[in-house]
Amino acid sequence: MAANPEPERRFLLKSRPYGPEYTNELAIFQFYTDDKVRYRSQRPLSQPQGETRYFRTVKTPLERGVNLEDETEIGQEEFESQRPLFTRFVRKTRLLVPAENGLKWEVDRFWSATLVIAEIELPVIDYPITLPDWMQSELIMEVTGLDQFSNYKLSNPYEHYDLDRVLSP
Repeated sequence: MAANPEPERRFLLKSRPYGPEYTNELAIFQFYTDDKVRYRSQRPLSQPQGETRYFRTVKTPLERGVNLEDETEIGQEEFESQRPLFTRFVRKTRLLVPAENGLKWEVDRFWSATLVIAEIELPVIDYPITLPDWMQSELIMEVTGLDQFSNYKLSNPYEHYDLDRVLSP
């Protein structure tokens, strides 16, 4: 897949909001290599035995809130072959919440740091958005472009945990 610009805005929340109608809830594990290539496994929590999908992603910052993203779905075998290269990881639960104009919110609850970040991918970075009611009471601040709130910076050292146990439903 060709790399595409990905404008997004990110917001730090006090806690996971309980109110939005979400279309899916995913268990996500992201692993990073020393060169910051990201490998992700995800599976729907609504289907404990549901299909796990795997992705390889390379993000290159272009400007505040905009990254060049090259993401490819890969097979489990390729994902497994990269394990020796993993140096950092993040575990999170993601809610997918429909937004206006066909957009969607991704609300991530990080397990290692008691953080919740909501993000929305936009057609362009200055695309007008209205923060939904369910988010208003939980909002702390916008964190778009703040490096300390990037997934990589929120990741933990990876010590070759038993991934079969960690990734199992």
